[in-house]
Amino acid sequence: MNLFLDIPTSLRYFVIYNKGLLELIIWNKKMIPNLFTENIRTNSYLMKRAVKKAIVIFFTKHLVALSGLDGTGKSEIGRYLKDLFDSNSKFVEIDMSLNEFPFSWKIGSIFPNDEKSSNQPVVLFFDKLHLAHAKMASYLSRSIEKIEDSNIMVIVSSSRPLESLIAEQIISNSLYYNLHQFEIRIPSLQERGNNEKIFLANHFLERICLRENLGKKIFSDDVLHKIFNYGWPGNVTELKSTVEKSAIESASRIIPIKIFWGQESLK
Repeated sequence: MNLFLDIPTSLRYFVIYNKGLLELIIWNKKMIPNLFTENIRTNSYLMKRAVKKAIVIFFTKHLVALSGLDGTGKSEIGRYLKDLFDSNSKFVEIDMSLNEFPFSWKIGSIFPNDEKSSNQPVVLFFDKLHLAHAKMASYLSRSIEKIEDSNIMVIVSSSRPLESLIAEQIISNSLYYNLHQFEIRIPSLQERGNNEKIFLANHFLERICLRENLGKKIFSDDVLHKIFNYGWPGNVTELKSTVEKSAIESASRIIPIKIFWGQESLK
């Protein structure tokens, strides 16, 4: 999907760098009837607002920080932003909990050797900022400094708010000030509301049944009640894995509670 599919090429960069016009396009549902893809589905106003804000910031600044609990879909949002901006761009995921950078970098440059000679946009996804080692944090800072005069874009992901990271000296003051104004908080599944749980559960069930040729399956009333009332501490990731596992294991068209739940700890 390309956000600017219906916009002439000559006008696309004007739109990207005109924040007011970009916001108008994104927030106008008539101009963008299907903002989300198969991997980014939501019926929650909070989630839609968060993603739309992330799009505006990323498209205008080429930098966005996504904070939220594990399992809320930060990595999926990162890939969505990359595809929305340029589906041909390179997506490089970087685990900040590592001691060493996973690529071979040229001295004085943050570009990987195999990307330096290419004009292809590169999206660097710095994951697990809350577990960052000092060396990895310095690579992130250098990457941010290179945004304005290069073809790279930066997405940062943290399971904790940036403010808590600066308080515990996980990141430096300068890095915090470079990021905090571009921070978007991704709401947990519980915050999105109980209707979102049912909406996503049905979406995941439909998709796994189609992918695995399982035929049409539905949840029993007991399962729907449990999905609605359970807190889902593992967020969307936990819900998705539970739905897919039960769909595969259930021999019945109607998935029963004993198959869906399985684990005694969830009863």
